[in-house]
Amino acid sequence: MFNLAPVGGTQAGRSAEGVASTAEDRARAPVEVPAPVRPGDRVEVSRLSVLMSRLRDMPDIRHDLVDRLRHEIESGAYPTAERLDAALDALLDEISPG
Repeated sequence: MFNLAPVGGTQAGRSAEGVASTAEDRARAPVEVPAPVRPGDRVEVSRLSVLMSRLRDMPDIRHDLVDRLRHEIESGAYPTAERLDAALDALLDEISPG
């Protein structure tokens, strides 16, 4: 069991200054912390983490893709909803009887 002196009091034979200087001496003393020895340490990065990192490095707008799609739409090479509707209407007209 520990004998604790009241707050602000002194212990038998020791003054508050003596306690403070002992604590200061301990705080100044170098502390040796052994380096952990773990011969098999390694880091594993999840696939999601790798993808998130790549996503973070990408620009907000992929101008090359926007330009390519804009060109395809203007030239008629990209299947827009209107073009698909027209193609379906033409197909239905072609296969409908009479």
